[in-house]
Amino acid sequence: MTIFKNKLLSYFLLSLGISSFVVSCTGRSNQDGNQSSGVAPDTQKIVLQTVDNEKKFDRDSLTVHTGDPVQLKLINNATLPVMEHNVVIVKKGTEKAVALAGLDAGPDAHFVAPDDSNVVASTMIAGPGESVSVTFTPPDTGTYGFVCTYPGHYSMQKGVFRVILPPDSTNTK
Repeated sequence: MTIFKNKLLSYFLLSLGISSFVVSCTGRSNQDGNQSSGVAPDTQKIVLQTVDNEKKFDRDSLTVHTGDPVQLKLINNATLPVMEHNVVIVKKGTEKAVALAGLDAGPDAHFVAPDDSNVVASTMIAGPGESVSVTFTPPDTGTYGFVCTYPGHYSMQKGVFRVILPPDSTNTK
């Protein structure tokens, strides 16, 4: 019943126009929201947290290396029931489009449109005090974005996701 009340309040605030949207990424994998047990030893592990009851992540930049899988864990440190969050890795500059598409997809899709080609990876929605994770293979080297696509969050809760060569590789360009 509490989840229903939280969703109802969220949609009420959305209908008042107090919200923006968050962006997603491409080619999601493992959106079950569970932390993987038996993660490969070469998996890069990243923990991203929310800041109290704000629409804010604790970091605005994440960097990973190409080649090895990434396990991205989101910890929602909020206490207010309306402060639900996800994290979506997206192609650079597509945050708003992904967030708007996620709004149309709705809560059953965790505010991430299925088959959105701009989405690299995404977590499920984490309620206050919850954590979720996603494991994925990073895309080619370059700069991407990450964002929360929960309604009203995308314009404030976002950052830069960089994919770089591992330190032991040689750049042949």
